[in-house]
Amino acid sequence: MALTALLLLVVCVSSHAFAEAETNSFQEWIRMKRTGATQCCTVDALDELRDTLQNDLDFISQSVLEVGFNLQEFINLGMDAKYPASSCSSLFYTKPYMPSGDYWLGEAKHSPKKMHCVMDMHNPTMGPTQGWLELVNLDVTDKRQQCPDGFRVVEQQGKRLCEKKVDRGCQSIVLSSYGVQYSRVCGKASGFQIGTNNAFFRYECDHCTIDGPYIDGISITHGKHPRKHIWSLATSWTNYRDDSYRAVCPCAKGRGPQPPSFVGNNYYCETGQYWPSKKRFDAEDPLWDGQGCSDGEKDCCKPADLPWFCVDLPRGTTDDVEVRVCADERKSNEDLYLESLQIIVQ
Repeated sequence: MALTALLLLVVCVSSHAFAEAETNSFQEWIRMKRTGATQCCTVDALDELRDTLQNDLDFISQSVLEVGFNLQEFINLGMDAKYPASSCSSLFYTKPYMPSGDYWLGEAKHSPKKMHCVMDMHNPTMGPTQGWLELVNLDVTDKRQQCPDGFRVVEQQGKRLCEKKVDRGCQSIVLSSYGVQYSRVCGKASGFQIGTNNAFFRYECDHCTIDGPYIDGISITHGKHPRKHIWSLATSWTNYRDDSYRAVCPCAKGRGPQPPSFVGNNYYCETGQYWPSKKRFDAEDPLWDGQGCSDGEKDCCKPADLPWFCVDLPRGTTDDVEVRVCADERKSNEDLYLESLQIIVQ
């Protein structure tokens, strides 16, 4: 494709050169050759002809060199730190045959980074899409992977999981975009409920803001001062509400407390275990997978998009994405084990 463009340019430039070269001297020289005349032009006229043709040849040579440089940039785009792509999506649209993999992104003069691009992806919300920057793809069932900073590996009932080190509150996982702009965020996560999680009901963080543990579960935001909400993944230890117990998912039987206004409808909520079982940890019911949802909680536990969520931001940003695992009470009452996490942006 690039070679074709090069040849077309040379042809166009050549046509331009000959058009410019049709001076009186050139026409006179052609007429001489056609008629068989032995004398044609004055010395000055021939010098003028030679200079004109030389200028046109120089113009052609320079144009070919410039196309050659662009061709080099095209071939090496994303493959070399000298030729980074601005984003995974721009790389896809420039070179749509490139497979998923690690490519150089950013600006050549601002320390580009080698980052992972997912070139083809399908999820229920967005359908088939191409050119995503993968900020994290954590799966601790793979023993080659380690937990993020601030977490430790635990093994419970045959499962390998990540536990936050802080006793209460939120533990952050900061995912840098390294200056790559995005306006769409998709992701999914799985984990396990520990103890008596209470979704959006707060016992020890009344009127919690977006900066605090407003949720028992996972908070996903971007930027700081203030943080801006992307998605929330909440969990409760029961799907049934009565007059004596209100700490359930917003869509559970009897309806639990609604999420804060900054969350809106951008959340999933699931019960990992039921009240009668009184299990502290149920390894057979992972959260936010759309499975194991009872009739009482299916409205926010079993949307068609699960396990994926996708959000279009109001405007493009280069903010870091922050994933926080939160609980407002001590570990002796509640916690969350993280099993997998994937966040991609475009």
